[in-house]
Amino acid sequence: MAHDTNTLNWDILISNLQYRPLDHTSKPQASNIYLRLHPNQTADLYGFATLFASKIAVDTTAERQKYPAKYQPPSEDEYLLDDATALKISPMVQRIHHWRIGSHSTTKVRTCTHHDDEDTRFKQNDDSNGDGDDGDGFKFNCDCVLPLRERKVHAFLRQLSDNDCYMFDDINGAAAFNMRVSMALLLHGELDPILRICSHPGVGYRVWKTVQQCNCMPADEGWDQLYQLALRSYLMLNILRRFHELRVPPGGRRTAPYTETYRDTGLYQKIVHSCTNLEAEIPGLPHYFFFGVKNDTNQTIFTRAALRDLAKIDGPGAQWLLPPSFFSFLDSMTIRQQSDFLSKDEYPYGYVPFEIFCHEFSGTDIPSEAEREEAFRVLRSTVLPEELVLQVMDHAQVMDRVGSNGRMRQLPVPHDPLAEDNVAVLDQYLAECWRIMVQCSVFAHELGKDINWKSEVVYFLRHYIRGPDKELLDYVASELE
Repeated sequence: MAHDTNTLNWDILISNLQYRPLDHTSKPQASNIYLRLHPNQTADLYGFATLFASKIAVDTTAERQKYPAKYQPPSEDEYLLDDATALKISPMVQRIHHWRIGSHSTTKVRTCTHHDDEDTRFKQNDDSNGDGDDGDGFKFNCDCVLPLRERKVHAFLRQLSDNDCYMFDDINGAAAFNMRVSMALLLHGELDPILRICSHPGVGYRVWKTVQQCNCMPADEGWDQLYQLALRSYLMLNILRRFHELRVPPGGRRTAPYTETYRDTGLYQKIVHSCTNLEAEIPGLPHYFFFGVKNDTNQTIFTRAALRDLAKIDGPGAQWLLPPSFFSFLDSMTIRQQSDFLSKDEYPYGYVPFEIFCHEFSGTDIPSEAEREEAFRVLRSTVLPEELVLQVMDHAQVMDRVGSNGRMRQLPVPHDPLAEDNVAVLDQYLAECWRIMVQCSVFAHELGKDINWKSEVVYFLRHYIRGPDKELLDYVASELE
């Protein structure tokens, strides 16, 4: 799907935004992009949201026209997924929570041929237990990532049921597994099987748009996460790439005196964190590999001493890399429960500089293909036997499959999406975000539950970009009808 970001009127959006660093005279809470609070601001930004929605609508219509205008509802015993499609999405399905696949199903990505298992259907409240069993009776009787029976239409017709706290997996585990398989299809651009199942009168995906595991938890289980994450990242990167003064110095490493870059802004840090730190992993996969981090950053905490160490430039006569205001902030922090640790809840996005924010990803970087090839070249240039080199590389690939499903980091220059050497990959990623939004729009329309794209864009502007004193974009209800 061809997409050119320049078809949107970014100038009208950018003209209503401004950058304020930490040392700005207004003493902002964080380095960030703020609303300018122009008199015509509301009309301008709602106009941008309207144009955005119209562009999505045009591409949604064009995308839907690629498929049959009407589908014949499939029977429950039909295979919705053929062998090629099943094999294509299996690496992504493999990442679905281990409790759902079962401990005996680990790394075998292949086309399932276990026909003796294909008629073993899910039964609600089945009390059977055993290896691979869950309390809802959802059981895999083979060790394939995507068992044969899970490719039949009946598997895609499971309904969402009410559940008490901490009982989501027990009551809705099977339906949730299938929903994630469907999200994997959308991420792979496999829209035809999605449209086929939407034609069945028993499909229940309307209620899966926004789903909570229980009333006291965030709504992060629905398929709306696919397009919402894509929208956030798409808007954030397009905005920041137009603030040329915030580009990272060549080489990706700044030097003293301290100057701020786009990666120090609260907008960048908050969006990257929201797209790569998720309980439900499937919606975040395109973003993990673009930003080059794995989904395991949510437990990181720092000591004050560690933060000070991170704030230095390496080498003889090391200098402080951060502005004096940061250390005033650090020294004034209230120590929670007499502890000397800081958690993400104790500092705002955009106050902690990128070197420290990025340190949360320490040890979780995904290698690029170029780095993998370089490692292979270096190993082969040593006195190590060829057989041992191959064993080392094979072990590295196995470890990578466990952590990142065999996919490499996409950015040649890590942790710097707007670097000049990353332009081609950035444009490809933005086009992928747009494709996800458009195909989710087709999916939603087929279910009779259209996405209000104007409202989605306005929500982003109201919650991620505010005035210097936390002023919100004016809410005009009539504009969202």
